[in-house]
Amino acid sequence: MAQLEHIEAIERRLWGAADTLRANSNFASNEYFLPVMGLIFLRHAYSRYLAVKDDIEASLPTRGGIKRELTKEDFS
Repeated sequence: MAQLEHIEAIERRLWGAADTLRANSNFASNEYFLPVMGLIFLRHAYSRYLAVKDDIEASLPTRGGIKRELTKEDFS
């Protein structure tokens, strides 16, 4: 149930932000839709990155006591 309340809180914040954007700009919804969706996607991707980063860093191979650098392939 806590998860549902968390999602509902996020939904209320998003709708509130959308209402503010509509009220304070001269743009139509189709003019700000893509940038807003892009920001939401970037936040989602960053959250997923942070969720797995520590696990990936812990499993990196070491040579001479030095771990190799993270690469984008490590996240595939």
